[in-house]
Amino acid sequence: MRCVRLACGVVLALLLGSCGGGGSGPTEQTIGTWKSTSSMMAARGGHSATLLPSGLVLVAGGLNYNGTDSTETTELYDPVAGTWHFADSMMLTRWGHQAVLLPTGVLVVGGDASTGSGAPHSPCTFAYLFDPTSGTWRSVASMNTPRQLPSATVLPSGEVLIAGGITTYTGNMPATNSAELYNPSTDTWSATGSMAVARFGHSAVLLPSGKVLVIGGAQDNANGCCTNVAELYDPGSGTWSSAGALPWSSGAQSATLLLSGKVLVAGGSSDAANDLLDRAALYDPVAGAWKETAPMKRARMWHGAALLPSGKVLVVGGSKFASAWRAEVYDPATETWEYTGPVASEHGMMPAAVRLGDGTILVVGGDVVASPSDSFSGTAAADLFTE
Repeated sequence: MRCVRLACGVVLALLLGSCGGGGSGPTEQTIGTWKSTSSMMAARGGHSATLLPSGLVLVAGGLNYNGTDSTETTELYDPVAGTWHFADSMMLTRWGHQAVLLPTGVLVVGGDASTGSGAPHSPCTFAYLFDPTSGTWRSVASMNTPRQLPSATVLPSGEVLIAGGITTYTGNMPATNSAELYNPSTDTWSATGSMAVARFGHSAVLLPSGKVLVIGGAQDNANGCCTNVAELYDPGSGTWSSAGALPWSSGAQSATLLLSGKVLVAGGSSDAANDLLDRAALYDPVAGAWKETAPMKRARMWHGAALLPSGKVLVVGGSKFASAWRAEVYDPATETWEYTGPVASEHGMMPAAVRLGDGTILVVGGDVVASPSDSFSGTAAADLFTE
């Protein structure tokens, strides 16, 4: 399989390709420790992972192997016992969806869904709600627009903002600039203002002001698609405004809200450079300005990222060739990166990273292959990181 960057094809294995590489790990001083926990019941990548109020973690959907087989299965991780068990399955298979925690449960929206093995794949409008009390899923109102790899953000009002995403697998697989709001109280969707730029595989962060920052993303599956445009959504007016420009064009980057209120954006893939990126930048919402910070030690895209209790940021994975990669931690105080100790398992692209109640980071799944000729291969591995 040829190497394909995000902008020229982002449907895992079929579109992402096998970008990445690297040599053996360094030997300098490291931060934190990893240990394995029990593996998931099913291998998956491009899944969602959500921390429940009970302390359990819900993992839903994802691709498992060969780049075409998504799953409707879900499972729960018990951090106390360190064990997994299957939960109620969703009604349809899906990957590239979004999951957010609401007072009533976990809302899952969009993604690539099919009705069974061999069925056509396409972005969907379907939305489901998982009830942690009963342990069951139910359908809720469908979105107005099909979306794969959109963003989903819970607003201070309790509504959910869904923005962008791939709308169809035909043609150049175009993204949309449209956005819509889900009201959990009435189980209804309504259109809101559209972004200036269509995008998928972008990042969205709820700022302390209540506005939503959207960054980067690809615009379609044709040539030269990634953008550096950042936008702000104002829930009060339902409109978007410019948030300036990321210092590079990118999609599949991570974006993490720091304790200072600034946003750390790291890595991704750019149409201007047919490779993974190591670049990192900080967005200051007070000044409304971007500033490039120290680059990561390793270039990566579709990596996992999580805020640590100390205020530092862990990034892990970001290449299909996970054995050649190291996790690292960003320190906002010094604006520097430091490698972690060796990761117990390989996680590759599109793992999920979740901070547990005790501050430990759970990293699960991902896309791991042995060589560029191999197609997608999900992993069931799960690991815990402690500072």
